[in-house]
Amino acid sequence: MWPGVRWSAFAYFKRFYVRHSSMEYSPKSVMMGCFYLAAKIEEFNVSIDDFIRNLRSGTPESNTETILSLEPVIMLKLDYHLTVHSPFRPMEGHLIDMKNSDCCANDVDLECVRPGAEKFYQKGLVTDVMLLFPPAQIALAAVRHGLLLAGKPATIVDDYVHSKLLPEDATSANKLIARLDEIIECVERQGQIQPQETTDRLQTRMQQWNKLQIALEQRTKMRVSGPGGGGLAGDEANNSDDDD
Repeated sequence: MWPGVRWSAFAYFKRFYVRHSSMEYSPKSVMMGCFYLAAKIEEFNVSIDDFIRNLRSGTPESNTETILSLEPVIMLKLDYHLTVHSPFRPMEGHLIDMKNSDCCANDVDLECVRPGAEKFYQKGLVTDVMLLFPPAQIALAAVRHGLLLAGKPATIVDDYVHSKLLPEDATSANKLIARLDEIIECVERQGQIQPQETTDRLQTRMQQWNKLQIALEQRTKMRVSGPGGGGLAGDEANNSDDDD
């Protein structure tokens, strides 16, 4: 899928769980719904049949039912704010502006930043960076990170900030440069691959919770449709009569 689709899907996913716990909604199911919704919003044309054909677990019938039933729920929990501003377009603007400025007088080919920037965005998907910082600053941090990975001087971005973005406000320019370092540090820290034992432990806990949730649902149905036809309501009525 397009990078913009992935960015929007992860944004939906994170914003969804700002309000809810993974114990209320299955993260796997929500992620499938977020990707399908993001594909629609970003106009990435894919049918539900083609979408579920690429899923590696579950049956087509159950996956289809899960995704289509969760789609309106996700939109409701997001307050129908479905527009996500990704950093990809701002990065292109920054690169064009930097190429036309004097900050690249040392003849550095700025196209060298793209591999490092793509890795930066990929790692940033699993972090909180998209919830904490505006897209234009994330894009500029990706350019700075790409320069560092390419072995080029990161001062190119510093010069660009001082000469083009904030030429008359050195204090704000220095704050912005410090913010870029903060964004890079956030992505590097939170984007680290977790040890396998940590992943296995989390998977085990989720499986235990899923079994418990199924058992709780079955007990609830049995109590509601139990003898007497009244279920919980009938029990409460009987208790009320005893009190009288």
